[in-house]
Amino acid sequence: MKPTVVEMKGIKKSYRGVTVLDSVDFELKVDEVHIIAGDKGAGKTTFLKIFSGSETMDSGQIKVFGRNVDITSPWEAENLGISVIYNECDLIEDLSIAENIFLGKEPLHKRTRFIDHHILKTRARVILDMLGFKHDINTRVKDLDIVEKQIIKVGKSLSFDARIIGIDEPSSVLSGAELDSLIKLIKILKLKGISIIYTSQNSEEFYRVGDRISILRDGVFTKTRYVKRVKKRELIKQMTGREIGRIFPKTDIRLRERALSLENVSSRGGIKNVSFDVYSGEVLGIFCLSDSGRAKLSKVIFGAEKLDSGSISIKGEKVDIHSPFDAIGMGIGLLTADRNRSGMIYGMNVLGNITITNLKTRFGVIRKKKEKERVSRLIKELNIGLSSLEDEIFDLDGGARQKVSLARALFSESKVVILDEPTQGVSIQQKAEIYNIINSLIKREAAVIFMSSSLYEILGVSDRIAVMYKGTIADVLPGKSASAKKILKLAGIVK
Repeated sequence: MKPTVVEMKGIKKSYRGVTVLDSVDFELKVDEVHIIAGDKGAGKTTFLKIFSGSETMDSGQIKVFGRNVDITSPWEAENLGISVIYNECDLIEDLSIAENIFLGKEPLHKRTRFIDHHILKTRARVILDMLGFKHDINTRVKDLDIVEKQIIKVGKSLSFDARIIGIDEPSSVLSGAELDSLIKLIKILKLKGISIIYTSQNSEEFYRVGDRISILRDGVFTKTRYVKRVKKRELIKQMTGREIGRIFPKTDIRLRERALSLENVSSRGGIKNVSFDVYSGEVLGIFCLSDSGRAKLSKVIFGAEKLDSGSISIKGEKVDIHSPFDAIGMGIGLLTADRNRSGMIYGMNVLGNITITNLKTRFGVIRKKKEKERVSRLIKELNIGLSSLEDEIFDLDGGARQKVSLARALFSESKVVILDEPTQGVSIQQKAEIYNIINSLIKREAAVIFMSSSLYEILGVSDRIAVMYKGTIADVLPGKSASAKKILKLAGIVK
């Protein structure tokens, strides 16, 4: 049996009379990933802040490596070998990678007592080599992408020999291949004997990264379980208090006219002879792994990638889509999986992001009053938590950003809406709300192409399911009769 590195008992925390953590007990063992799961607002981040010394508990006891400790500041946590990585970027953008890793802990030259840059860079290189990160250590942090910055944060943790690392809600800022990279990094840390506390509200991550799981709901932990021994249906019910049927609210549909057709569509970079139809009032699910051509296909339909051969038809008429501008003009909307880079316009507020593709004008003048009235109705209908339409997109969480993208499709009155991993990194509550938005699109007789690598989600949402494998459609199955085994076989995941 693995030794215990952290033991927390009876942890309580309240803010202005509101109990956030209520007599929480927790245990972390050597080289395990212990997931703290819970819906938004369950208290996960507060728990990590207490553990890292950023917040003080009202009462309780913490043991680290068998010794009772009082963690009243992040510096005390560091001295105990504890580091917590939050979503907020606490790196200094204009400093180099090496300088950020040792910020506040710079090695000094023995004689001059100035910073010894040679030793600093040498140690930084050793740490990054451990993590498989080959970038030039002189690179400024502002030139790194979001995953690379996460790696630098882990490097900072290792710079003071952290043996316990907390990672707070990584999928709220990472998605797709970015999250894959982080999970690979976590496996490297485990092999080095590092114990990890990983908070998340995304059930897809639990089985990919976790050893044990404790669910936090209304400030109280449920029984700790081994991840592989608990079914997803049970986890979701414990997290939300709801049956699975209420997570996937479904509207009965009747297939109407053919809204979009692809015939033998091919594109350099992985799309080969793709053919399918999607009808008005239908959700066509496309199931595939992240490397099977899903993103490329969505970009080809939307005019962001070149179509090399084959044809695309809208309502039975062949069309030429040379750009996203063409696609939008033909009533096609796209929500990309990479919402951090291409899904949002970060220089614009919420109002601008929703209306950008369908500005309401009269005699060439934007009708701002009409715009605001309609957007305000959409914000209320979609339950997007805002203080104002002028709120910056950057300040919203992942779920709110996704709903803003869907509001754009509703505002634009798109007749074909392509959703690439629309629920990646959002809470279960927000997922249910997104599924309701999809139902709103269906009621308006839009055709929805729902792309996902979650089999569980595809089965719950789709009327028909197209399985994509190695850049082509292996088969299209009726949603009601499709089995998980057949889908996985078509996708090349099982034999």
